[in-house]
Amino acid sequence: MNIACLVGDFPSVSETFILSQITNILEQNHLIDIYATQPQNPTAIHPDIDKYQLLNHTYYYPSIPRNYFLRIGKALILFVSSLFQDPVLAIRALNFFRHGKQALSLRLFYAIIPFLRKRPTYDVIHCHFGHLGILGMQLKEIGAIQGKLYTTFHAWDITEYLQEAGNNAYQKLFMQGDRFLPISEHWKNRLIELGCSSHKVTVHRMGIDCNKFLFIARQPL
Repeated sequence: MNIACLVGDFPSVSETFILSQITNILEQNHLIDIYATQPQNPTAIHPDIDKYQLLNHTYYYPSIPRNYFLRIGKALILFVSSLFQDPVLAIRALNFFRHGKQALSLRLFYAIIPFLRKRPTYDVIHCHFGHLGILGMQLKEIGAIQGKLYTTFHAWDITEYLQEAGNNAYQKLFMQGDRFLPISEHWKNRLIELGCSSHKVTVHRMGIDCNKFLFIARQPL
């Protein structure tokens, strides 16, 4: 299979569960491309990053300035460049009538940069965390990427994120996504409560390789 993996910062020392899944996919002789935000200050790199040469298969979105005026200025420069590469895709990413906040904030436009002129097709587009599932859905809508859309929900994306975005934030994703992969039965039930069809939901746990951790017996004080 040919798989695209949409994640947050990569590599991230706090998300070894995602790294373990990626390396396992490669060990099963599948192909994988990683689309991510480049870490601002990487302090440590897991040895598997070099072992599997993952940075050779990682494509980064341009960093988005927090200051909105700087964000617009940088976007203008990128837009001029994108007009020579893929003008249709660039214009679609700025359609705020259809894509709302993601387009207005310019996040969708910044996200298309790795896809310009390529518009790749994958067997599966696997998004880690619900808000990146929304991004994957919108990238499909504008034709930047194609493939079945899978979204893994971890916890933050069904708790704190919804406190800000509202309980209806995933309704369109629930309709357009192909499979939803909560990490536990508890979060499976929560997705169904939020309106996701139960036949689209499969619990997919994010495990760790216990052989990589040294057991040390503890005694109560």
